[in-house]
Amino acid sequence: SSGRMVKHEDARTKHCLITVDTMEELKGFKKGNTLIFFSHQWLAWSEPDPQCIQYDAMVSALKELSEAKKLNLSSTYIWLDYTSIPQRHRGLQRLSINSLTNYSGACDYFIIVAPGQITHADTGLLCDRGSYQERAWCRAEQLAHGCRKGVENMYLTTDGGGLEPVTWDWIKPSFKIFSGRLTCCARGHEGMEQCDKEYLVTPVLGLYCELLAADKARSLPSEKKEVLDFMKENEEEVFPPTFEFSTPGGKRGHERELFGDILTLLEELDLKSEDFDKYTLDQKKKIKSTDSERASCVTSPVSDSSVEANDHSHDHHHCPQDARIDVQEQV
Repeated sequence: SSGRMVKHEDARTKHCLITVDTMEELKGFKKGNTLIFFSHQWLAWSEPDPQCIQYDAMVSALKELSEAKKLNLSSTYIWLDYTSIPQRHRGLQRLSINSLTNYSGACDYFIIVAPGQITHADTGLLCDRGSYQERAWCRAEQLAHGCRKGVENMYLTTDGGGLEPVTWDWIKPSFKIFSGRLTCCARGHEGMEQCDKEYLVTPVLGLYCELLAADKARSLPSEKKEVLDFMKENEEEVFPPTFEFSTPGGKRGHERELFGDILTLLEELDLKSEDFDKYTLDQKKKIKSTDSERASCVTSPVSDSSVEANDHSHDHHHCPQDARIDVQEQV
């Protein structure tokens, strides 16, 4: 294939993006349209797919999915970090982190793209489906979609070798997001004041509160009940109170707070249903933000032969707090 992923700013210049400003607009946009989320690991620090291996796999996966589900490609849109999220403005990237669960949870299909066997351009480490599952950001995306949509429309593809259905057993490692690998940690947080783990606390806590609320209302499906039970049984790993903030040059880092004692507070509030309901509502307002305040998804329409993506190191999903939802138009 001669195609490749397109950086957000380049797609914007070519007028290939559709912008949706609020969650309400997104709900309207979804009527009659299909949204697909592509999840992948970056194969270099400065660009996601230097050899275009993952791009080709995405094209093959899209064709297979469209044929199997009889999708109308003229009304099919994709979300891909490199194309859908601003790359050059660090502040906009950072602010979008709190919308990660909305990005993943709003899409109809979730496709994991993992290379067969290739080495990372900068670290020389092997990149395959195993290394994909070790990435903290990849875990967060899987968990968000699974908790919101279930696993019925989640698939895995390696080098365009066909779509494999994803099961809850496959995504179980994603429940332990904070033990996953992050580029910012590997590089000693050079030039960074905060670790991506700190930015992930809010969306993860939001998902947990959603599961708790649904369970309390007795509306939680059995498979999601298993997720909630796993979280409760492995609180120290799923919601670590603290973490070590690494520094450049391999120097010993220092301890920082992550979840602290927030889970203790949740347990205490759960004893008082009225207080818990009020707390959950307040937390959702803070964590997910109001529909008009926070971005939910960035997607892009596709043609029969191309997939355009969004630029963003798979370790930084960011968008402004009042961010828009960019939807890439057919090219």
